[in-house]
Amino acid sequence: MTARPDVLMIPRSRLRELLLPAILRYAALLCVANLPYWVLGRFFFLDRAWFSVDSVVVALASGLGPSVGLAVLCVSWLADAVTSASRIYFFGSVGSFVDATRFAGRLDLLAFVSWQNAAVLLAFCTCAAMSWRLMRRRIDWRAALIVSLPIVLLDVLNGSSYLSMRASRIEAENVASSPLLTVARAVAVARPPGPLDTLPKGESVSDVVDVDAWAAAHPNRSILLVMVESMGLHRDTGVREWLRAGLVDAGMSARYEVVERQLPFRGATVAGELRGLCGLAGDYRSITPELAGRCLPARLAAQGWHSVGLHGFSGNMFDRRDWWPRIGLQQIEFGEELSPSGARRCGGAFRGACDTDLVQRAGTELRRSRQFVYLLTLNSHLPVPIEAGVSPDAQARCDAAHTGRDVCQLIAIQHALLRSLHDMLLGLDDTPLVLLVGDHAPPFVGTALRDQFIVDRVPAVVLVPR
Repeated sequence: MTARPDVLMIPRSRLRELLLPAILRYAALLCVANLPYWVLGRFFFLDRAWFSVDSVVVALASGLGPSVGLAVLCVSWLADAVTSASRIYFFGSVGSFVDATRFAGRLDLLAFVSWQNAAVLLAFCTCAAMSWRLMRRRIDWRAALIVSLPIVLLDVLNGSSYLSMRASRIEAENVASSPLLTVARAVAVARPPGPLDTLPKGESVSDVVDVDAWAAAHPNRSILLVMVESMGLHRDTGVREWLRAGLVDAGMSARYEVVERQLPFRGATVAGELRGLCGLAGDYRSITPELAGRCLPARLAAQGWHSVGLHGFSGNMFDRRDWWPRIGLQQIEFGEELSPSGARRCGGAFRGACDTDLVQRAGTELRRSRQFVYLLTLNSHLPVPIEAGVSPDAQARCDAAHTGRDVCQLIAIQHALLRSLHDMLLGLDDTPLVLLVGDHAPPFVGTALRDQFIVDRVPAVVLVPR
């Protein structure tokens, strides 16, 4: 047998010598690129895959220089943050969250500045420096392929990949993902929003009582629907009872029959609005004239009722100034009208008119007959401003439930809102029908804070005049 020329053996030997260090260097880059999210996942709700395989793109880009690779790494981190944030804030898809970023200029972004965010930024800067050092020597694309393929294969076998044929996952968590691809697809392939779905009977607060029948039977009364921002169900019964007592006491029970429910929720605030006003699920941009006619304001308008919509933030946020009238809200007032320059303002990142002022504005409308008033609250939108302190009663409840400062501040704001509603309703001569519901659980980033609330339910209270 003729021996192979040595010239064919040398490249293979040389390949092994060169590829092993490259494999180790890419594996190190993969770990460092994912390290910030692995560490943050110990404290924050991220709901991301174990590995982002976008480090393959980073490795390829580093062939043009470590600075180019570092720039691509930062972009991949940003894409990872976007996909995580879409889940944190209950957006139905990454595309919906990306679309919502066009409203970011209306927020007080300084409200997001905190020592925690500064520590997170420092962690990313440290990992960026480590990655740049690893990329100073070019990483062989074959090394990236050798390390990444088993991870992708494991993702497929687990059933958590788009390529998988499994009907269910072996491990509940996702193994690998590409946030860069996910965000790029959401931006580049601007898909029209899907059709709205009709919710099963009983999932909307307006299903708790037959509002249409009540309106027909009480033409000289009024109706109030309050959608409370970030009002979830705290797991501690003492906290829930304390919040309830802010609205319902002996005086209210004498005037109202109190009906309480725990309703499922899906999506963020606008999804809560569609659920409460229309019994629909999906994207507000898909509202057709036919679907709009099914919404509560439109149905009441058909009975000759007048409807008013109140919200303390900009009417341009989520295009409410456009779609609110389409569902039958005839008179709409937003932050521009309710909180003009120089007026009292409340809230954190979403700063606008004070909810307690809007409650009084709603009370003025409710004194008229055949009035439907929809009040979407604002001031409990996270992040809420941390004041100097809360009332002793609130602090006692928080201490007993070990809520921590942030949750305590949130429930104190919501208790103040409920108490102002209580006072306003008791001051009315004619008792209106009142429907109150949370839009979604509080989207706290911290896992310990988020876990204090039931993950898929919100409270609903209906006050039916006796």
